[in-house]
Amino acid sequence: MGAGSPEKEPRAIIAELEKSFQEWLKEEPEQAEKIKAGLLGIAGQSEAELNADEMIIIKVPVSELSIFGTFCGTKGNKAFGENVLNFLKTKEVEFVVAVSDKNVPKITSAIMKINQEDGEALSEMVDENQGSLRCDTTAIEGWAAFESE
Repeated sequence: MGAGSPEKEPRAIIAELEKSFQEWLKEEPEQAEKIKAGLLGIAGQSEAELNADEMIIIKVPVSELSIFGTFCGTKGNKAFGENVLNFLKTKEVEFVVAVSDKNVPKITSAIMKINQEDGEALSEMVDENQGSLRCDTTAIEGWAAFESE
């Protein structure tokens, strides 16, 4: 969004990020399917069950992460503040694949290309921002999983 452009509604932004994930599935199907399976495992639901609950899988560039909070934590939390974004940039994280509410920018689980130690540090920063993302191990080498609890 350039200067002077109208702000987009969160639903419209989330819909664009869902499209981004669908495009990634086509561009890098092997990697994207592994990440998708990991997210569904964290959620403990099938994709159809997620959709029935008004949840979707999105691919979020780090630069757009600040509009999201986490499902758990303080209501209306800004889990991904500037400290988190700067940390992710220094760790060369380009994007986060996450399960989000379809209508409200809230993340319930996520997977990103970051090592476990840095994932733990990220969890602490999100917690300091009144959000909640617990770092979990994942079977996908070089990636860490997170769950809002």
